[in-house]
Amino acid sequence: MDAITPGLLELLGFRPADAADLLARLPRLTPGDHAEIERLTGLLRGNLGRVGERVNPVGEEPRPHRLGTDFPLLIALVSVAPEMVAVLTGRGVDEETAWRSASDLGQQVHIHRLVHGGFGLGAGGWVAMNYSGSLLWLGRLQYTLEPDTASLGCHIPEAGPLTPELVDASLELARPVAL
Repeated sequence: MDAITPGLLELLGFRPADAADLLARLPRLTPGDHAEIERLTGLLRGNLGRVGERVNPVGEEPRPHRLGTDFPLLIALVSVAPEMVAVLTGRGVDEETAWRSASDLGQQVHIHRLVHGGFGLGAGGWVAMNYSGSLLWLGRLQYTLEPDTASLGCHIPEAGPLTPELVDASLELARPVAL
């Protein structure tokens, strides 16, 4: 857990309150929590690089935890994020775009707080599936290579205005991308 730093959380799009909440909870992890984090980290690592064949290795249902919804999964995702960024950069994605794409994790923690009024992760299955290296956040929109097709899925993150100009600019960024 020593590798989880404020700087890493900032790269992953965590708002200050969410980063502080995560860091404050780390010392309260039990040996059982550590074992679960290791198990989840292994599942996530097994999905790295699968892209068009990605799966959701952890299931869809959020799991309650005394430190916050899906807290062990959240820690596992933070832990594998640099490896996921390396998968993206290894495929020719520039480092800034790779980290922006990984920052969907912090975005999902923020949305959980907005919806549920407290710290946690409610979209763990979504993030876990996309931490295969299959999600790119390009401008205002996110794109995923959809399994078993040659198409891109387009997703609208809760991240500000959605103007025609921003959409057009994002679509233009996506044209040359081969996930």
